[in-house]
Amino acid sequence: MKNTGLTFEEAHEALMNGLKVRLPEWRGYWFADENKLVKSLTKDGDIADAWASAYMDRQDWEIAQGLDFGWAICALKAGKLVTRAGWNGKGMLCIQTGSCHDQRRNRAKNAIASTRSKG
Repeated sequence: MKNTGLTFEEAHEALMNGLKVRLPEWRGYWFADENKLVKSLTKDGDIADAWASAYMDRQDWEIAQGLDFGWAICALKAGKLVTRAGWNGKGMLCIQTGSCHDQRRNRAKNAIASTRSKG
């Protein structure tokens, strides 16, 4: 299967085969969950239902190879915790810090403590 220039039908087939797809201007991507329902990982790190009808005529779908650093910054600004496969050590993550981010910092500390207690 080609990686770029996919029709909507080809992109949908890729989704059903476990791949992630996106349009070139998107920071996030679409994926199929365990029930084969198509979901969207947004630029802010949220997961939402994907709305296909607006994109069915597009012929520039591509297989999503991963997320870029810009996506991580957007997710941090939205208050999400950012992790990366391949970091050395368990429980490593990025958080946005600052005096107005105490709630996020506490959530990150809890996430780290939870990870350490499991592993």
